[in-house]
Amino acid sequence: MAAELFLDTLPNAAAASLTLLSAFSIVNSVLSRIEERGFGAAVRRTQITEAPVFILGHWRSGTTFLYHLMCKDSARFAFANTFQVLFPSTFLLTERLLRRPLALLAPRNRPMDGVPLGLDTPNEDEFALCVSTLISPFLGVVFPRLEEEFAAHLTLRDLPEAGLRRWKAALFEFCQKLTWLHGRRLLLKSPPHLGRIRHLLDLFPNARFIHIHRNPYHVYLSYLHYFEQAPGYTCLQHPQPEKVSERILARYTTLYDAYFEDLPRIPKGHLHEVAFGDLEADPLGTIARIYDSL
Repeated sequence: MAAELFLDTLPNAAAASLTLLSAFSIVNSVLSRIEERGFGAAVRRTQITEAPVFILGHWRSGTTFLYHLMCKDSARFAFANTFQVLFPSTFLLTERLLRRPLALLAPRNRPMDGVPLGLDTPNEDEFALCVSTLISPFLGVVFPRLEEEFAAHLTLRDLPEAGLRRWKAALFEFCQKLTWLHGRRLLLKSPPHLGRIRHLLDLFPNARFIHIHRNPYHVYLSYLHYFEQAPGYTCLQHPQPEKVSERILARYTTLYDAYFEDLPRIPKGHLHEVAFGDLEADPLGTIARIYDSL
């Protein structure tokens, strides 16, 4: 399987990437067993008494801007940082020891928009789910020539029941870990969650949702810019630029079809809608309205 994935990558880059990833995987597997022995029982006993708040929105709609602003309220919310989403099975054991050394290797800004990026900055729990379950559309970013094989991972609608149970268990365990570590209500954001409301409510019936939306034409252009800038940092196969536009439109339609289908499932008073233009013009006022609403 690994050989097939790397057939059309640049040989030297593929070999180096595969070697590095394999080495990390071996070490990570050993450390995850150690973490389970040391923390597993305590994590499983952890009760999530306050359901998480999920920020929903398509990529390039302002979700990161809103997420970073709300994470400043550290007295109220806890969030998943970059280290934790990259090492979901070991961060309780390794974060204090490895975060500073690994920070020297990490980029300081996101390549597509210059947003600050560090191992302690808020990040998307989708990375944690990708690492721990291999059920994520992010695999289609890493392997763009196999993207269609991971299409069911976007909304999880067509995922086999066994895979869905595994995904839910991984998300719940990740939330338990963060709750055990921080003891505060979780604030989470990942664009694919826009199409997964039904599954999030299965896990957290009392969850709150903030949906941020932006002019679709601006979303399209910004997402197109992302695909022009990011592949060199994320792909282990040659990208297919001729298919980017089609994929952007298909992903947007799929996510919003699922979102509007699931809207009636959200209890009254548990959803707040935000326009990106309002957030950009009046960040504090917009967040105050979110607090008043939810």
